[in-house]
Amino acid sequence: MNEQKIAKFNKIFPWYSGLSGDLLFWVAIDTLFLTVVKNFNASQIVSLTTISLIVCIMLQNRSEDYIKVKTKSNTIYATVTMIISFILSFDIIDFSNYNKTENIQSNKKRKKVKYSKLIIILIISYGLFYPIVNSGQSNGKLFIQQELLINFDVEKTALIIGVILCVSRIVRVISNMAFNKIHRKFKEKVGIMLPLLLSLSIILMIVGSFITNSAILKFTIMSLGYIIILFVRDPFKVYMQDLALNNIDKAYQQTLLTTLELSRKIVRAILSFSFTLILIDYPMIVVISILFILSLIEIIISIKLYKLILNSKEESKKHKLCNTY
Repeated sequence: MNEQKIAKFNKIFPWYSGLSGDLLFWVAIDTLFLTVVKNFNASQIVSLTTISLIVCIMLQNRSEDYIKVKTKSNTIYATVTMIISFILSFDIIDFSNYNKTENIQSNKKRKKVKYSKLIIILIISYGLFYPIVNSGQSNGKLFIQQELLINFDVEKTALIIGVILCVSRIVRVISNMAFNKIHRKFKEKVGIMLPLLLSLSIILMIVGSFITNSAILKFTIMSLGYIIILFVRDPFKVYMQDLALNNIDKAYQQTLLTTLELSRKIVRAILSFSFTLILIDYPMIVVISILFILSLIEIIISIKLYKLILNSKEESKKHKLCNTY
């Protein structure tokens, strides 16, 4: 009976998660609305993200209330974004054998989780990569929008942004569909390939912004950079979370996933706050350039992680051989 429920859960959860993942249509015109209608500048728009992230972080360090608050948040979010998600949520049950809400006190008495060097580097890599992607996506769109408004009116700007977002979402779907095959072919090398693509995406937006003799070439290159960000976003999250779960005891898997998300939110809050201050006196190109520098740092970290994974596999093989003999 329990296996049937788990099978049902596995079928329903992708639909639940997919349908409640975004505010449909708003994403296409959010920054344009805030810029043109509300007259927000770049610094004010970025500060909105900073405030929301700080609130999320404050709620998550309160571990005893996190599950309760997060569950309520998910329910409200699902209701607002898509009624169907709320209906499906009735079949979303936690089948984990490790009940975090009941074991909080007992966990405090136990020794703290000792993360391996691989897990620590993984947390650092995830905590940096995803904020770069988030900031690159939000600030990249704002960056392209600013350039568009210099060359076109609001109506054409909205139309072009809509097309860019449409193509980027199609590419995002393709990346999710193709990632399983890509991962099987390249395995751990994916962990380096995705940061390299992220760095490429940012440099394309920077290079494109300096082109003045051809508007078509300018926005094609900038759009290509933005689209690549959407291509690497989901595969990286899937790969890193899978890597994390495979390198820690089951009893601590939920804790590790929470740690990964917390690291992402902390770094993104720091970046958003910093970018808010920077954009008061400096143009968006400065923020995008900083993101490029951070993406280079992420590449170095990903190479270190790749080497640790290979070493871990070698040690595992040696351990198996010793046990065999």
